[in-house]
Amino acid sequence: MTAHRNRIRTPFRELPTRLGHAEAESAAGALLMLYGGAMAACHPDDSTAAHKALLEAVRLIQSGS
Repeated sequence: MTAHRNRIRTPFRELPTRLGHAEAESAAGALLMLYGGAMAACHPDDSTAAHKALLEAVRLIQSGS
């Protein structure tokens, strides 16, 4: 589990860094939490669907909806 979390954290850290987020590490942790929640609550056997759920959550947060 830890190895998977560390592997997933890298792209989650790269995105806010590229966007110039002032707290990229904290943002990566928040994205990791959202992804973990999507995996646990929505799609435990389908990482593609969980990834889509994460992206939708991020989109909604960014849009303020």
